[in-house]
Amino acid sequence: MPARPPRAARTAARVLVVPTALTALTVAAPQAAAHTELDTASPAADSAPAGLPTRITPTFSDTMDGKYAKVAVTGPDGAPVSAGSPQVGDRTVALGLKSVAPAGRHTVGYRVVSAAGHPVSGSYAVPLSESLAAYNAFLASLCARGRRVATPPTSAAAPSEES
Repeated sequence: MPARPPRAARTAARVLVVPTALTALTVAAPQAAAHTELDTASPAADSAPAGLPTRITPTFSDTMDGKYAKVAVTGPDGAPVSAGSPQVGDRTVALGLKSVAPAGRHTVGYRVVSAAGHPVSGSYAVPLSESLAAYNAFLASLCARGRRVATPPTSAAAPSEES
């Protein structure tokens, strides 16, 4: 009959080998990567921009994969106010906006996938004031009549016509 190691040797092996193996596995195993999330946005969520932005630009915590970047902006009536396709640059996804938009709460929705394969989706609101919507309507009416418009002011006050 084969000889069994003494009880003290078995206990020592358990006490030393198991913690050493667990430590080695913990150190050698790759750390779980954090999920991609929205870091900042321009214009920011719930900000009231002084002028109609020409684009929205969400910035994420990881580099984005341009093949899977989807961003949309809808007005208070649910109609799209975005123009063009999203443009991906490193961690940002920019989307152009139409030059005229109604007043009210606009929603920016996104579904993107990072270069590491982490998907993220969500939305945030950007309100547009009545005076800014009136300003946009005035600009649109001037352009529709073939008029040139002076450089837009920094406030939402109506611009003057140029001849």
